[in-house]
Amino acid sequence: MLTNLIYLLSAVIFSAVVVFAFGTGLAISKKLQETVVAWIFPIIGAAVVLKTIASKRNVDLYILNPAFAFGEDSGLSVYVLRICMWSILALCGGLIFTKLIAAKKQIFVGKELLISFYVYFLFSTITNSIFGTAPSFDYRIMYSPLLVTALYFGQYATPARLINFSKTTGAISVLLGLIAAAAFPSIAVQNNFVTGWLPWPQIRLWGLDSHANTLGPLAMMVILLEIGHSYTRKWLHLGTILIATITLVLSQSKTAWVSTFIAVVIFFALSTYDKVSARNHLSSRKLVIPIIITISFAIFTALLFAFLLIDLNGMISEFFSTSEGTKLTSMTGRDAIWRITLQEFENNILFGYGPTLWGPGFSAEHRLLGTASNAHNQLIDVLGSSGLFGGVAFLLYLTMLFKYCIKVTHVAGRLPLALLIAMCIRAIPEVPFRLANVLSNDFALHMILLGILFSSIKKQTLLNSSTTHLIHRI
Repeated sequence: MLTNLIYLLSAVIFSAVVVFAFGTGLAISKKLQETVVAWIFPIIGAAVVLKTIASKRNVDLYILNPAFAFGEDSGLSVYVLRICMWSILALCGGLIFTKLIAAKKQIFVGKELLISFYVYFLFSTITNSIFGTAPSFDYRIMYSPLLVTALYFGQYATPARLINFSKTTGAISVLLGLIAAAAFPSIAVQNNFVTGWLPWPQIRLWGLDSHANTLGPLAMMVILLEIGHSYTRKWLHLGTILIATITLVLSQSKTAWVSTFIAVVIFFALSTYDKVSARNHLSSRKLVIPIIITISFAIFTALLFAFLLIDLNGMISEFFSTSEGTKLTSMTGRDAIWRITLQEFENNILFGYGPTLWGPGFSAEHRLLGTASNAHNQLIDVLGSSGLFGGVAFLLYLTMLFKYCIKVTHVAGRLPLALLIAMCIRAIPEVPFRLANVLSNDFALHMILLGILFSSIKKQTLLNSSTTHLIHRI
């Protein structure tokens, strides 16, 4: 007991010294203040890649025992994660400390979005830890509000800087995954993957991510960020799109495929709408109908082509006779997971089961260890783990995200909206808005969206202020 107390006290003192020292450096360097939050994303990316390398995993073992993919971190992986997490805490703590003690107080915007996140965090993470069916507390749940608060205080960083840092991190991670697939296939490639939709090759790319289902969304993020804010050098732009597309396809993540396709189509449709509207000074109503007709015509043409040239009925019958087709009829087994989760919601309607819903113990109890680490649907997961309070808080937070994505269109374009739509589509079978695992690419995408929104609304406010000041001078 005394040893643990000494260790805890030493950790607190060491953390306070690091935060104070870093905060002092931030106070001296204004340029560092504008860059610090952008470094959060490379650190998260490094944590994911280095953890995978340190684990020395063999992906093919997943076929024999899926529980391997959901085991507790151990050995060198733990130290990698700790170093990365301490680095992020020092960055965020130092920035917040600097802003709080600054002699010249800065004006921050986007408080509605920040408060809505706090409400979502409170009712999806804290209240169920106390009043849930199986109450429990993990100090790591406090990391996410610290990061979001740092992004709020770091809103003076430009949207371009945040996008470039996060996009470059994602592109490097994807590239390293492809290199690992060629040089060390056991760590990056699942062989004999016969239930995918690709006739060849019969593999599934995991890269250096924790799972193929999280690698696909990472590639999706790189594609969306690149088309929304491209590199100036053409070869770099095309190379980034190429490696991200190859990774997306080989990951065989169907949800990521659908999310990317829909988000890209919406991005280009709305961006074209904005350009045509600005060029011709047309009202919004005049352009909505032509855009809807164009998209509908493209979808109709594609479907007509499929019906005329492909034996669709034969393909459908053949597909549903396979094991993959059988799984799809039951939403890949998710119906059972949803039923169990909703039962826990009914058992405690207000606060749900608690944070350990679909943890290793709960999954093993229902004989789903290795199959379910969450409810495989964001809203159902929130309802099951945190009850009605958590579900309502999540919907309010989602509404605020959409509001801000539309609000920053003049500064950030349609990129934030495309990112949010992609996350919402993925939220149907997965949980991209979960706040538990900070050192993951899912959480990084969530933070990238928030960072872009905070910095964009700040930039828009500064531009409006400058315009108003200029008008008054004239």
